[in-house]
Amino acid sequence: MKNHRYSTAGKIATVIIQQFMAVLLVVFLLLLGSLFSKSMLEFQDIGKGGFLDSGYFTQEFKSTTVEVQNLINLRKKFETNGEYDPSKAVTVTGDLQYRLGDLEAWAKEGCSYQAAGYLSLVEETYPAVNGGGYIERYLNGEISTQEATNISNAIENMMFSITKDIDTYKRLINKYDAGKSNVAYYYRSINGAVYTNLKLEEGGKEEARQKIEDLGQYLCYDDEDIHFDTNINNLEEYFYQDETYITGNMDTDAVFMMGVNAKLPYKDHFYKAKESYNRLHPWIKISIITTFVSIIGWIAALVYLSTVTGRKSHEDEVHLNGFDKIKTEIVIVAGILLISAGNMMTGRLRSHSWEISGLLIMGGILAFVGNACFLLFYLSMIRRLRAGTLWNNSVFYMVIDLIQTYYRGGKATGRFLVLYILEGAVILIFAAWGYYYSQPLFLAALAILLIVFGIFILKDRVQRQQIIEGIEEIKSGNLEYKIRSEEFTGDNKILSEGINNLGDGLEKAVDASMKNERMKADLITNVSHDIKTPLTSIINYVNLLENEKIENEKVNNYIHILKEKSARLEQLTEDLVEASKISSGNIVLEMVRINLVELVYQTAGEFNEKFEQRNLTIFTKMPKESIVVMADGRRIWRVLENLYNNVAKYALEGTRVYVELDKKEDEAVFSIKNISSKPLNIPSDELTERFIRGDVSRTTEGSGLGLSIAKNLTTLMGGTFDIILDGDLFKVMITFPLAF
Repeated sequence: MKNHRYSTAGKIATVIIQQFMAVLLVVFLLLLGSLFSKSMLEFQDIGKGGFLDSGYFTQEFKSTTVEVQNLINLRKKFETNGEYDPSKAVTVTGDLQYRLGDLEAWAKEGCSYQAAGYLSLVEETYPAVNGGGYIERYLNGEISTQEATNISNAIENMMFSITKDIDTYKRLINKYDAGKSNVAYYYRSINGAVYTNLKLEEGGKEEARQKIEDLGQYLCYDDEDIHFDTNINNLEEYFYQDETYITGNMDTDAVFMMGVNAKLPYKDHFYKAKESYNRLHPWIKISIITTFVSIIGWIAALVYLSTVTGRKSHEDEVHLNGFDKIKTEIVIVAGILLISAGNMMTGRLRSHSWEISGLLIMGGILAFVGNACFLLFYLSMIRRLRAGTLWNNSVFYMVIDLIQTYYRGGKATGRFLVLYILEGAVILIFAAWGYYYSQPLFLAALAILLIVFGIFILKDRVQRQQIIEGIEEIKSGNLEYKIRSEEFTGDNKILSEGINNLGDGLEKAVDASMKNERMKADLITNVSHDIKTPLTSIINYVNLLENEKIENEKVNNYIHILKEKSARLEQLTEDLVEASKISSGNIVLEMVRINLVELVYQTAGEFNEKFEQRNLTIFTKMPKESIVVMADGRRIWRVLENLYNNVAKYALEGTRVYVELDKKEDEAVFSIKNISSKPLNIPSDELTERFIRGDVSRTTEGSGLGLSIAKNLTTLMGGTFDIILDGDLFKVMITFPLAF
């Protein structure tokens, strides 16, 4: 059977019911509010049907009492012998009095002002009872500046209040006239003055009390014996809770009595209140029951709509409409604006004096529109929550997602700029709020924010310091060192993991390189030894052939060539073994004090014959004193030998060779330079690599190991080896620390 729980018709019916319940709820809440304001919702009044016994009557009686006392005060102020007296003196301030009629006329004309010295004072349009002339008295120095200002302000205030008081007096005299009102009152002051709307024969208070009590509903208070008497419900309790309710407007030892004719023969405000009571009182029980039922119905319908909204029968998927696709913040702002508009309309509704019917109609309309808007926004939020789009479909989410995308994909400078702008904006906002509102809460929030940012920056700096220390460790050769990156975040984590991986790669590369070097060294050593054995036999046999004294010139020439080539091969083998030992570190140095001056002279003598064969002229510049360095005698001899031998092989014939030895500060500097016979077409640093010669075409003899061996031996003994090329000029410079 088809499931109709989520049917469209059911949803529409529920919405209609919910709207109806909302209207009922608001209408009857307004009705209950009106009943409460009229004191018709007191528990004991719910079952009563009499107006005179109701709290509504008591409330009306209390407000009437206050109004009658106000009338009595105005009568004391404006009347003489029970009649309105325009000539009566009215005190403005102190002993300054004006006639009532003059004040009334003066108020209608308005105040004019007169300059008195540097003051602007109210001009006396009408004279005071006692002669007045306060401005003249001020100018004569009889009163002070402050007193003159006070009098002027008092007159000005009187002008504003006198017209209102007179109008109130006239209105209340007419309202409580004995032939128009159900209210009767009697007041007698301590000096015997009586103010009443009763017709009394003798004017005594006993007569007045009897007539007022005969009306049916009364209040009597005699301040002389502090006696209070009433037959009105709850009025006595109210009086003893607040005695100033009556005594606040009475003279000491005065008598005040007021009554209401229980038959209400006149259509005054009590008569109208009774009609309102009779009309509204039957609705008390109905309003309470209907309000309770409408609340239950409204909540039940809302719960059902919350359950089925966005769903269709036999489908678990949540369906969204066009309104649900509007950005969340826009919907929230629109909802807030509607609530504000509703509050404004409600405020205007309350500011008007509405009849009950008009109030209920307007309340029902506002309830219908307001609840419809509420359902629209509320159910949209439910669907968004259920579909998971409340946050994902928000402007904030979009902005944050864009920032995160840019932050993750951008460069480090861009990411730093984003964080810097966000941090600066938040700090400025809290600082501005703290300054504008002068609230310590904002300053405390700013301090907490700064502490959080400080902790974040400190944590980042600590992580960076650990990364730097890791780099230093790896740079110093500890390729097995690992940075602890488990607790790192952001770029620091990526950087630390990259450095750890780089260290692993370098360690593998170094291991592979060392393995290759060992293999090369082993290969060179093994091959050299394997070559040396047959080479020794070849050399021995060549020597034997030379001793045979063969007369064939051609054969002798062959023997000579064999001898030269075997000697060259023997030298090459020795150079290979030497280079292999140096590169593998398998060499032991015997460091002793060496006089370089003597060693250079000795080496030059060894090569004189070779230089003469190439027609090379050597110029040697040497100091007279000894230059002593710490070095291995055999190895430093090999260095010089290789340098001189390099010159003998590759220098241009018929040129000069310059050799110089000198001291510079704490170092001994040896240099040798010549003109190359072939173009030097490679960088200087490549000339010290193995098997590299300036003559790349290899048209001359040489293994290419001489300069490499010389450089490596010099470095092992603590010196420096530099080659300088300038066109065809070839120069080698060796530096050793002096021995002291």
